Amino acid sequence: MRVTKVISTEERIMRFIVADTMYAKRRALRLSQKDLGNLVGVSTVMINHLESGMINLRLDTLVRIAKCLKMDIILEFKNL
Repeated sequence: MRVTKVISTEERIMRFIVADTMYAKRRALRLSQKDLGNLVGVSTVMINHLESGMINLRLDTLVRIAKCLKMDIILEFKNL
C-alpha cells in the first residue's frame, strides 16, 4: 500500500521554482541530466524527478547541485 503525502500549495510552488531554476541552469551549462547526476553523485532518474518537482529535495543534495551548477543558495526565513 502506497501512502501519498499531501503537500501545501506553497511547498508545491517552491518545488517547481527550484526545479525550473535547476533545469534552466543545467541547460545553460549544456549538461545532460546524466552529466549532472554524475557530478552530484545521484542517478539520472533522481535528477529527472527533481526537475519535474516530483520529489522533495534534501538540503545536502541541493547544496551539491548548486555547487555543480555554479550557483549560490539564499535561504530567507520570514515571520508569518
